[in-house]
Amino acid sequence: METTQITEISVLGKKWKTATSGEKKEISKKISAYLLKADAQQLTTLLPSIKSLSWLTDECLDYVLGKIYDTDKIKKLFPLSRKKTGQRQKLAERYGALIEAKFQSAPFKEKVAIFKEANNQEGFTEIDQENKKFCQRHWQDFIHTINNYEKGLLIYDAFIGNHLTCPEIWATVAAIKTIKVWTKQNNLKKIDSGQAALLQKLNLSLQPGKILVAQEILKKMGQ
Repeated sequence: METTQITEISVLGKKWKTATSGEKKEISKKISAYLLKADAQQLTTLLPSIKSLSWLTDECLDYVLGKIYDTDKIKKLFPLSRKKTGQRQKLAERYGALIEAKFQSAPFKEKVAIFKEANNQEGFTEIDQENKKFCQRHWQDFIHTINNYEKGLLIYDAFIGNHLTCPEIWATVAAIKTIKVWTKQNNLKKIDSGQAALLQKLNLSLQPGKILVAQEILKKMGQ
């Protein structure tokens, strides 16, 4: 049955190129009718036959996105979307909701991994914006969780991003908090012998101006 539907969608899609505005609306309704009847598994089979999200009605696109729980699948739909129609914004919002839901239910190390991935992704502008908003929501929470050297280094590493507004400042805040915790938990002899190794790991962010800003941020955070 799905093979027949794929063939029919393909035939309708070919008609789209030369169709009038009114004809496109009818084609969109017919194609959308197939997808609206499909469950998540059937959608996986049918979606590759969709060459443009313009073929789908708004109701159908909302239905399809509601059945997708994989951010990679959302990103694969971006080349099929048109910016002016608001489709990309819908895709981005679904993407943002999925990474937030995954983050909320994840254990600590997985949370760090999710943050690091979001903080280092480059791609479609709308996705970048969702990643940026996600990271801005959660970076301070991570600073509050730094209570030992190992956790501090994990968070510091996740904060070294490539597309956010001031990733180095976030990383500097994490570096200084890590240093404060580390020095508090060790004696002077161990600090003296281990400081070179620690500073080497954190030196990407330890510039004088950034240190001053980061110290003030920590004060405001009560850290």
